[in-house]
Amino acid sequence: MEFVAVLVIILPTLEGPAYLFMAYDPFRDKIFNQQVEADDSPESLLKFIYYLAEDPLFPTEIKEGFTLVLHKYEHLADRMQRILTPLNGTLLFNEVFHHHLTLPVLKHFEQFLKRRVK
Repeated sequence: MEFVAVLVIILPTLEGPAYLFMAYDPFRDKIFNQQVEADDSPESLLKFIYYLAEDPLFPTEIKEGFTLVLHKYEHLADRMQRILTPLNGTLLFNEVFHHHLTLPVLKHFEQFLKRRVK
């Protein structure tokens, strides 16, 4: 089974913060279904997971099932699991493991932003 981490990055804009949702599969070093929302509400997260499940590359490339790793949102576990079950997906809420999985993406994103500011 593969681990896929959900990231939410807050980006400043002139209209206020924008929330960039993405899923990162460190085994394949691949980012899926990047979308921007006006907030990080439960509805925005559930919409992101639904669209992730509908991504044509995501479910077809992961044959043995996967575990979606999050660092919060435990209160939405039942609703998220209903979306993931048809794809043979499960959930794991673990802040330390989530940080371990997402650190390379966050560092790369930070370096990218620093280059853009110069």
